[in-house]
Amino acid sequence: MKVKPSDKTKHTQPVSENAAELQPRDMLDFSCLGQRIREIRQSLGLSGEKLAEQLNISPEYLRQIESGKSGKVVSLPLFVSICNTLQISPDYLLQDLLADNELTGIQELGLLWDSLPPAKQKLAVAMIRAAIACEETRS
Repeated sequence: MKVKPSDKTKHTQPVSENAAELQPRDMLDFSCLGQRIREIRQSLGLSGEKLAEQLNISPEYLRQIESGKSGKVVSLPLFVSICNTLQISPDYLLQDLLADNELTGIQELGLLWDSLPPAKQKLAVAMIRAAIACEETRS
């Protein structure tokens, strides 16, 4: 299932341009992560109680996660379980907290590719191949 971000969950907190520069855990705003989880859960027609049961957590804890007020970072095993249960990629849930990376560029290409009709897809492939061949002859 591909879920596209909605404008209302777009996070405005600036992410450091230096990926090695980490912010303290308590300075990160996890409310966007919770909003995305809630939006996906609702789009799948799952109640909070049903998802909590599938994740083996209390409905109250799920509400805290979705509100961003859990007071602690979700554990990695629970995060993986959320991704698997909702059939969503981790990068979608974390996109507001991570700096741009290689995956971001690949996703952008994927969105561009999906928006092109087949004839323009063939043209795009030809252009990429030509650019690679040109670069290889320079080397």
